[in-house]
Amino acid sequence: MQIEIYNPAQGNPLPEIQWNYPELKKWVEDGLEAYRGVVYTEDCISQAKKDRATLNKLAAAIDTKRREMKALYLQPYERFEREAKELTGMIKAVGGEIDAQVKAYDEYRREEKLKKVQGLYSDMIGNLAELVPYERLHNPRWLNVTTSISAIAEEMGRSIDRITSGLASIDTLKLDKDVEAQVKGVFLQHFDLAEALAARERIEKQRGELERLKTAQEAAQAAKRDEAVTTPQEIKNPACEPVEPVGYADMVHAEEEKVYTVTFRVHVTAEKMKLLGDFMRENGIRPERV
Repeated sequence: MQIEIYNPAQGNPLPEIQWNYPELKKWVEDGLEAYRGVVYTEDCISQAKKDRATLNKLAAAIDTKRREMKALYLQPYERFEREAKELTGMIKAVGGEIDAQVKAYDEYRREEKLKKVQGLYSDMIGNLAELVPYERLHNPRWLNVTTSISAIAEEMGRSIDRITSGLASIDTLKLDKDVEAQVKGVFLQHFDLAEALAARERIEKQRGELERLKTAQEAAQAAKRDEAVTTPQEIKNPACEPVEPVGYADMVHAEEEKVYTVTFRVHVTAEKMKLLGDFMRENGIRPERV
């Protein structure tokens, strides 16, 4: 059934509003001439207010008539609009019920196809399942009616081959286990081998910097330990006064014994230096300053 408009007739415009616009316009223009360019002094303010009120009253009268005519012309349209909306509401209510069923069917179809695609994934992914779960490969386009299972299998196969090849390339680098884990982690984010290799260079550079820092710190600590060690010095009495050892005169005058002079330095603590002095005194060894 077609929609037919009886009145106004199809193709005929609504009748124009006919009024005394030309005469009224000339009357307004002539009347406004009396007000144009008028300068009101302080003594004429009351007259200015009267003139303003007169002009406002005239403008209000014209505007009131405009609203009346607008309502008159809109009245038949507003009735038609209400009736048209009533009909479209009836249609949309039933259409909404059908739409709900269509959407439910589409959702069911997508779920069924998703199960098939996930089964295809299980058959193809092999030992990469733990590293690359299905969600990492999923393409929403696969669930469209127009995308065939064979096309999905081909695309999925290319992705799995690219991932396998990338991981194998990383294995050939023979990286340390911790570095290899980090590089593979970067690769598995976007399956981009170039990105993973760039990460490898960055990681190894950081490791080198850490090793150099560690070496520098160890060298600094060793230097501090060396500074803490007593500076080598000549053997002397702990009291810093030379003492003639017991039995020294007998040793010097004994013709059968030859006396040797030995010069050396030792690294000792204060306690051991005292013990060394006691030993030398007890055995007739005389220290001398060099």
